[in-house]
Amino acid sequence: DFEQELQNTTAGRYTVRGENGAGKSTYLLKLKDRCGANAFYLPAADNQYYLSPKSGSTGQKIKLKMEELGRLNFKYLLLDEWDANLDTNNREKLNLFLNELANKLCIIEVKHS
Repeated sequence: DFEQELQNTTAGRYTVRGENGAGKSTYLLKLKDRCGANAFYLPAADNQYYLSPKSGSTGQKIKLKMEELGRLNFKYLLLDEWDANLDTNNREKLNLFLNELANKLCIIEVKHS
């Protein structure tokens, strides 16, 4: 089962896809519960939580937050639609950054089909 395999995974990037209402966010929350303090869960609705009115684009702010998370001692980074409100340029830059981060963390991201 995937959740048991996850406990043995040290790094990589996995994408969960599905339609609205399919249970993707619920799945991430269950993983967060199982992984406890080893995981950081960033829900889609929380994009505004860390995007304070400081200067910089949404993409720049998201990258700063992800860089911060990469420096912390999490084993799992659970991202719920991290790219929902980004333009193509910022989406591509952050995608490359996540690929680099996946060399040291297990990243599980949710996206729509």
